[in-house]
Amino acid sequence: VKVLLNIADLRFQINQTHEGQNIIQKILNDMEGRTRSEAALLHNEVGNVLRHAGRINESIQYYQSSQKLYEQAGETLVPELASVHDNLGNAYLDLSLYNEALLHFERALAVQQDIYAAKSLNLAKYHYNFVRLFKKQKRLGDLRDSLAALLRIYDANYGRNNEYSNSVRHELEILERNLSGRTSQSLLNATRSSRFIR
Repeated sequence: VKVLLNIADLRFQINQTHEGQNIIQKILNDMEGRTRSEAALLHNEVGNVLRHAGRINESIQYYQSSQKLYEQAGETLVPELASVHDNLGNAYLDLSLYNEALLHFERALAVQQDIYAAKSLNLAKYHYNFVRLFKKQKRLGDLRDSLAALLRIYDANYGRNNEYSNSVRHELEILERNLSGRTSQSLLNATRSSRFIR
């Protein structure tokens, strides 16, 4: 199935949309005998292919279907469901639907926090999603809190002096100057090429 998904992804990338859609339809038609969890995982992967192809609204439908299948299977505390919420949040962020993005980023983080310790490196990408969202919304107070949470995770996992912590620390310094009125656009400019997420 993974190979077929990769082929579908390539078909979309080279503008062979019809062929890509046919491959996805073939994958979905061959789902008989799969558990709800397997079907949920597959729907999430199809959503990823469609999002990568720029078909955001279609990807959202598959992510929502995946979420529903996981919930029907009673799997509400699995990393895969957090991934679905993460993907939904990113798709909504792509569409500038910030409230919906925030809702799903919060749900993804909540699932992950129930699975992992508060300073687990597994939580870093979820906090980074909040950083991206709050930058777009220019919610600087929330951005500061998200950067601080990310910094705590990196410091706990790598020690205080590492490239990830140092990058986040630098962003926090820029943000603090921005909040105190010493700079205007520097935060958004300085962090466009940030490297603090693995």
